[in-house]
Amino acid sequence: MQNQNTPLLLELLKQKLDVLEVERNKIKRMQSLLKGAIEMTEQAQGEIDDRPSIEECEEEYFIAIQLQQGDGDKEFAHKLSEQREYCENHFIDCEFPIWTILDKDRLESGDYYVDYIANRLKTPILGERMIIKPKGRYVIMNHRGSYETMPVTYSIINKYISSKGMAISGSAYSVDLLNYLAEKNPDNYVIQISVEVSDC
Repeated sequence: MQNQNTPLLLELLKQKLDVLEVERNKIKRMQSLLKGAIEMTEQAQGEIDDRPSIEECEEEYFIAIQLQQGDGDKEFAHKLSEQREYCENHFIDCEFPIWTILDKDRLESGDYYVDYIANRLKTPILGERMIIKPKGRYVIMNHRGSYETMPVTYSIINKYISSKGMAISGSAYSVDLLNYLAEKNPDNYVIQISVEVSDC
């Protein structure tokens, strides 16, 4: 401004515009995350059916970070933070609720330690962190209770799949509808589990 240099002024204005655009996108992502959190919490506050059912689901996309067998709660929290930071730094538009993904082999073996922490994407992205949840049939069940009691629900799901003459054909996807952020008592958590299935 002091130099009254027109090209320099234009460059400065363009830079400021870029900074504002980055901030605007951050605000939009935050609004989207908050809307998702509100929708999930309202859904969980309604009447929850805790019986398994079969649904046709559309293809969905996730950005995920892999966990290692034996990772404890501290490492889980670290990976969660790493995931959030990665999405923030790469301007990735993802939804708030935390998902976990359990691979088919682990699900069938009865080892329910999750393989991935994930967030659902609004649109697919390039890169190795994206996981596609295939379009198809899923057995869906709402688990009510702590994370530690989820094996009981997985056992019910497995029996239901067998009783319908079907087989597990893909991963299990679970999403926290109501967790420690909203509920002090773990017995009141609500986690929705979806398992990809096919005819035997």
